[in-house]
Amino acid sequence: MRFILPLTLVTLQLWLPSARVTILPWGAWAPVILTLFIFPILDLLLPPGQLSSGVTKGTGVGAINGVATTNGAGSQAHQKWFYDGILVIYSLMHVACILKVAYFVANRNLTTSEMVGLTISTGIITGGIGITFAHELIHRRSLFLRSAGELILVFVCYGHFAVAHVLGHHRNVGTAQDPATAREGEWLALFLLRALPGTFLDALHLKRERTLIYTACSALIASAICFFLGPKALAVFLGQALMAAVLLETVDYIEHYGLTRKELAPGRYEMVRPEHSWDSNASFSGALLVNLQRHADHHMHVLKEYPQLELLPEARQLPTGYPGMIWLAMLSPKSKLRQRFWSL
Repeated sequence: MRFILPLTLVTLQLWLPSARVTILPWGAWAPVILTLFIFPILDLLLPPGQLSSGVTKGTGVGAINGVATTNGAGSQAHQKWFYDGILVIYSLMHVACILKVAYFVANRNLTTSEMVGLTISTGIITGGIGITFAHELIHRRSLFLRSAGELILVFVCYGHFAVAHVLGHHRNVGTAQDPATAREGEWLALFLLRALPGTFLDALHLKRERTLIYTACSALIASAICFFLGPKALAVFLGQALMAAVLLETVDYIEHYGLTRKELAPGRYEMVRPEHSWDSNASFSGALLVNLQRHADHHMHVLKEYPQLELLPEARQLPTGYPGMIWLAMLSPKSKLRQRFWSL
């Protein structure tokens, strides 16, 4: 039931933008405050997740923290429908959330602070939760589920991620060929300047026609929003998409910073191992991000669904969850504070 948490937050963003703005002077910034201040504290206060023993490996959707459940096939099928249902329901809420905020902005006389706050707040949800859910969906075998993931991505103008991540990142992670792997000593800002265009160019190289279709879909959505709701709504749509993309690539920075695979021969690298990813055992953000922080296991078992993912002891361990790691990532790689808590 802990994976219901993301839907709860999206529901608040979907139905309460007017209440947040009119009742609270800082209400438009509520998701920003939660993500950057409240969630890191909760990650530190709540008990962490458990590392896998490396002996018992869960194989069904009921496997959590490396402990296999004894549920029968019928129960596992029921759980699978439940966990997949969370992802599909979100994909619809994702679209509704973006359109609702765009409509709200177009029909209210908001201050600049409220406009910027709603834009960044929406981007934090559509990027932090939305792209995380899309990441889970684009790895699925089901065409329906993959399509739900693509729907999420085109509404944040990042459809090419479905190509670059699945066909590029998983093959090239930990190498210079991967724009989503941060190099040791690389500042976050410089990484973003490299990763944002690099991911698009990587997708264009891998699947040109498919990438252009995704781009055309996003352009069509933007054009429709501008035509029906006006330029302010378009600005919010594009702004939340930019925020979502920046948040995604910040997470990419955290997940593989400074971890590289040895080149055995020109163009041939060692196999991907758990130590090529950073994991986090933070339980609150783990639930919020549907186990994305168990990232090493994801790279080792690409088709493993999110309830099954385990914390691998061989993986490099982050000092806290992704919300708190954003603060460390923004510091200079050479700063003493960052090196004290997060260093190679």
